[in-house]
Parts: sequence; structure tokens; C-alpha cells
Amino acid sequence: RRIGTLNCMHYTHEIILGVSQPAYSDNELQDILEKSKVKKMFDGKEYTPYEATQLQRKIETAIRAAKDRAVIAKASGDDLLRRQEQARITQLKNKYKELSDTFDLPVRTERMVVSGFRPVKAIDISKAIDDMYSKFGITNVDLSGLSSYVSKKVEKAIADIMTDYPQLVGFIQSLEVDTSRPSVASATINLLNGEIKTSLRINPNLLKDIKSVDKAINDEVSVGFWTKKDGIKGIIEHEMGHMLEYSRAFVEAGVNPFSVNPNDLTLKIRALDTIGKRDISRRTIIQAFANLGLPVNIPTITSELSEYASYNFSEAFAEAISDANKKRVSREVIKIIKGWK
Repeated sequence: RRIGTLNCMHYTHEIILGVSQPAYSDNELQDILEKSKVKKMFDGKEYTPYEATQLQRKIETAIRAAKDRAVIAKASGDDLLRRQEQARITQLKNKYKELSDTFDLPVRTERMVVSGFRPVKAIDISKAIDDMYSKFGITNVDLSGLSSYVSKKVEKAIADIMTDYPQLVGFIQSLEVDTSRPSVASATINLLNGEIKTSLRINPNLLKDIKSVDKAINDEVSVGFWTKKDGIKGIIEHEMGHMLEYSRAFVEAGVNPFSVNPNDLTLKIRALDTIGKRDISRRTIIQAFANLGLPVNIPTITSELSEYASYNFSEAFAEAISDANKKRVSREVIKIIKGWK
């Protein structure tokens, strides 16, 4: 496109070479060049002044998007969502001001205007998020060390997965950080003093840079080690696949995993034994492959899912559930799960 079109805010001025006076001297141009290379720290990363202006544009866009959602929430009568968005807008504006002050950049409030938006009293986002997790039965939440951006990604992923697999509601007790494991996320289940403890764990050290996570996923997918993953959601979905197998074991054992009745201990141990033997994932994968007329062997599992899936039935089960492409084995496994009673 031509300069000056589509509101790019750039303009051309005619000059006569050798006659027109330069707008800047050589020294001034050199000074501008040197200043453009100076980096400053903001929110844990280094930015040049130009990169800071691009971050300004991103925050302005995020503020407009939040205002749009607030307008829609108001129109639909969703007062809770409207106040949640107001809290996000306040957070983003504070971040915008801090960024502008750090780099001495002009504040462009006109870029944040949304027609129909009216501010309201915000609510505590952390409380709203805790309420969301409580709705799914997750009563212990500790995501310290995760950025707000990553936390929102995790929050949305869990909400989507719980909606897809309602049998998980009430089964996962804790969502917490864990830096002791080399994986981004993990699903754990333990028997302590007769009580079952379940936890979905996130490693904040491996989730600091979303681009690095996406690159790691793409690297594994490109060589066939993983099925295609939908970013962070795909990684969490894989671990939720293990949780689905765990929860099903207790259904088949006919016991509430969180029962305090000491007489239920034998049934709990039976369910854990089923999990340890990977009975449920084995039956599900064998049934899915049989329904598709496929042999159950390592080459076929690898070609239909991934190399990681060929490690054992439990990983094949989780890889099928987290396959973003939802290929035929994935679709068949999910169909079987949806038919569980």
C-alpha cells in the first residue's frame, strides 16, 4: 500500500536534493540511532524503545478487546463477567502506564476507546478465578510463579477440558506448581493415610516463555514424538487424559475416591491397582483400534498417534485425547470415553 493510507500515520514530504534543509543534522541522527539501541528491562524482559512502542500497541489492543467483552457482558446481563473484564482493564492500564513511564513514551488513550463502554466497579480477579476452579471441584489452587498471561491460558484450558469431560469435575483436588519434575505438567494420584490425593501440577520454570513452549511442542510433533498439541491446552489435555483414566478406575471399583469410610480402603486399593496395570487405557486403545480394523502393535500405534504413544497404553490413551488434529484413533477413543456410564 502507499504511505499515508489505511491510517498508518506516516506522511511524505517533497524535497529538492541539495536545496532543502535536512530535518536532522548528522549528529542528531547518530544520537537517535544510539538511543534506539538502548534496551531497558520491563516485566522480566529487555526491550528497545521501538519494541516498547509495539508492546504499547499490544496492550492497547488487549484493552479494547476487554472493553468489547465488557460491552457484550452488559448487553447480555452478565454482571460478573463485566466486572471481571473491568478488573482486567484496570490491570492492563496500570501495566501500560508503567511501560510508558519506563520508556518515556506518550500515552495514547485515544487508541483504547470503545464505543458503548462504561466503567464499573471491578471485582477481585483472583477471587473470581478461585470461584471458577471451585466450580470444578478444585479447592487448592497455587499458580505462584506463573505470569498472568500463562495463568489465563491454564484457566481457559481447564475450563474447556472440564466442559468436554464432566466426569473430571470434583476429581482433581489441587492445581499447583511443581518445579521438581522435568515436565511442563503432570498428573498425580496418591494414597496417604487411607485418603486419595489428586493433583494437576504445572512447572512455572518451563512456562515462562510461551513461544519456547510452542517451539518445543512443534519440535516434538515434527519428528512424530507427540501428536499435534494445541499449545498449553494440549499439554494439560494430555495430563487430563491420565486423570480420566484414574477417575474411571474408581467408578469401575464402585467407590468414591474421597470417601472417609475406612471400609472403602480395599476398593480404593483395587482402583489404584487398576491404574497401575493400565487396564482401562489398555482396554480403550484395543477397542478403538479394533473398531477401526487396525492391529494393536508398536508400528501402528506410532503411525496412527505418536512415538510417545507407543511407550505404553496409558500414554497412547493420553496422546489420543490431546491430539489437536483429532485423527481417527483420537476420535474413536473420545467416542468410547463419551459412552462411559
